[in-house]
Amino acid sequence: GVAFAALAVGTQFLSAQSHASSLLVLLRTENQLAIVDAGTGKVTGRVATGADPHGVAASADGRFAFTANQKGNSLSVIDLESLKEVRRVDLGSGSQPHDILFAGGKVYFTVEGYKAIERYDPAASTIDWIFGTGQNSTHMLIISKDLNRIFAANRASGTITAIDGVAGGPPAWNATLIPVTKGSEGIAISPDGREVWAATWGNSSVSIIDAATNVVTATFDSQTKHANRVQFTPDGRHVFLLDREGGDTVIVDAASRKEIKRLKIGADAMLMQPDGSHAYLAVDAHTPGGENYIAVVDVKTLQETSRIPTGSGADAMAWAPRR
Repeated sequence: GVAFAALAVGTQFLSAQSHASSLLVLLRTENQLAIVDAGTGKVTGRVATGADPHGVAASADGRFAFTANQKGNSLSVIDLESLKEVRRVDLGSGSQPHDILFAGGKVYFTVEGYKAIERYDPAASTIDWIFGTGQNSTHMLIISKDLNRIFAANRASGTITAIDGVAGGPPAWNATLIPVTKGSEGIAISPDGREVWAATWGNSSVSIIDAATNVVTATFDSQTKHANRVQFTPDGRHVFLLDREGGDTVIVDAASRKEIKRLKIGADAMLMQPDGSHAYLAVDAHTPGGENYIAVVDVKTLQETSRIPTGSGADAMAWAPRR
């Protein structure tokens, strides 16, 4: 077995320029995880994963990475020191895991095929929590900072499932179904925890949910063709929306909900640098003008500053602190 150290929550990352973090990038078409030195932008290693990896997360101590392999119906547990897959967790035929997050020493992930959210305990190497949403294509999820709430976007049903009481354990959990526009996919929670934004590709609307009441309080038209991802800057001032089919990245003022910039970058996934200085956008060849790279955007100037070549099918990303 693999020895897992105590995994803390809320690890504070330093600037990528200080070489304190590694950028983990999934390469879907290559069934690989690429490890990128965030300071130099160089790929320092690659590790094979299960088939069609869609989501990646890292343990808080930076020792392990976890990938959700959709066509492989599995999770890969990867040792980032030895650069080897040390465990393959079979989730069952047709489970189709997609998004994955690490929080509180556990790994949370969506299983679209089973219409559920599951949790993997890496220390015990077991699935210790399953929550059925009963919704079609439970796709992306976010977890509140206090680990007590989960919001999951159910793409085909056009709903958001809000789960309360997670920290208390069963039977404290309570689910609320929040109707939004069909095609809900990208989802993000504001840094202050007050708002949840849900972007859709069914139309170009973005729904804003009051996190305290689980009620949609506002919507606005993002003027996109396929808004598949949404993410706040760490200071809460701006929101980035990816329009994969339109070939744009739309930057919105969080308070006024007005567009302030549109970059001609069509991407599949994005990740904010924890210190708020840069956004990383995963571009691959099937997006308009895509050439397989990570675009690095300066959050202050809202300009692309560099590109990191990684390999084909660049998709989900995560930060792993250096050990």
